[in-house]
Amino acid sequence: MKVIRGAAGALALGAGFGTATSLVKEVSYGMAGSPLVDVGWAWVVKVAEVASLLLDVGWAWAALAVAVAVGWLVGACTRGAVAGVLALIVATVAYYCVESALGGQPLAWQWRVMLHWWLASLLFGPVLGAVGAVIRHPGVIGLLARLYEVDLILHRRRPETVAAMLTEAGFMTW
Repeated sequence: MKVIRGAAGALALGAGFGTATSLVKEVSYGMAGSPLVDVGWAWVVKVAEVASLLLDVGWAWAALAVAVAVGWLVGACTRGAVAGVLALIVATVAYYCVESALGGQPLAWQWRVMLHWWLASLLFGPVLGAVGAVIRHPGVIGLLARLYEVDLILHRRRPETVAAMLTEAGFMTW
């Protein structure tokens, strides 16, 4: 039963993250010349731009969104590895399905790009899922997994980079 719940959780989290990332990206790019901007809704586009810049990067997909988070949810190292792959593959499918639907392009045009990301999912998903699975463990292994997670988050997005992104999107920085 744990295996089924873990697989269902991995699929749901992956699909949710892929869909959300694609929707935010579409809102940030697709509404720039929209009439909504002219009537005072420009802030929605700016928020979507920042969210898109933060969500649609590799560390978000790897660390926060699917592989490490799913590995953490399922708990066991082997299940974490499988769940990491499943979540990344499903997130990729969801992302490109939403992009195709909103962009008016046939999904068949996206197969080559999806294949590229599926191969990356097969390569990195097991490692990231296993790291997520051992985060809870006490001792040296758990400590290293937690430090790896912090490294993915902090060193891939330094504060000055986030401040520059916010400034580019038109927000005041701290």
